[in-house]
Amino acid sequence: MRKETYLTTSSLWISSCWAVFTARFAKLQTQLSAPQKLYLVAIVLLFCTDSVVWVAIISVMAMSIEFWHLFERMWHSLAGKAVLLLFYAIVANFALASSSSVVNDVVGVAASSFNYTHNFAILLYIPAWSVVMSCIVLLVLQLIFPLMFAVSFLLRPFGVTNFRLISHQHFHRTTFWVRVILAAVVLYHLAMLMDLGGQIEKALDDPQVV
Repeated sequence: MRKETYLTTSSLWISSCWAVFTARFAKLQTQLSAPQKLYLVAIVLLFCTDSVVWVAIISVMAMSIEFWHLFERMWHSLAGKAVLLLFYAIVANFALASSSSVVNDVVGVAASSFNYTHNFAILLYIPAWSVVMSCIVLLVLQLIFPLMFAVSFLLRPFGVTNFRLISHQHFHRTTFWVRVILAAVVLYHLAMLMDLGGQIEKALDDPQVV
């Protein structure tokens, strides 16, 4: 009799807990926006898996969706267009130098001797450089925003009000810190990957290092 009572009580407790969990999860789904849901998936993957690739992809996608309206606002202003065009002109210059270096390494002569090959390499490199540099700048900006908010907090006695770039209806502070943490983690692993690539290239150039 006691065993049946215990089983009945346990089943009722489990069902009530499951009902509360499903209700809160459904409420959370309605409160979170699309970027916040992506941040939630990225932070879960960060703690549950060892690979940072999907964390980086999902984080950059969420930041791109979240800050797209700021990009549109910059593009529709004259100063914003000047900044964006200057940035992508610099990126195109880096892509030009990189493609010239690749052609020189492959054929062993100056890239100017193979104009069509050089132009084709530029067409391949410019989209990749544009996407990569845009993602890196987007990640770096997440680490600059806390400094901007700290400065605005210090200037509050002088009448400077806090500004909010993104207006979330729910969990805007939590989203802000999750975004900063994800950006820091992705940039750290990206720096480690670039350092590893530099060491491998150095080892290939100098076999005595190996």
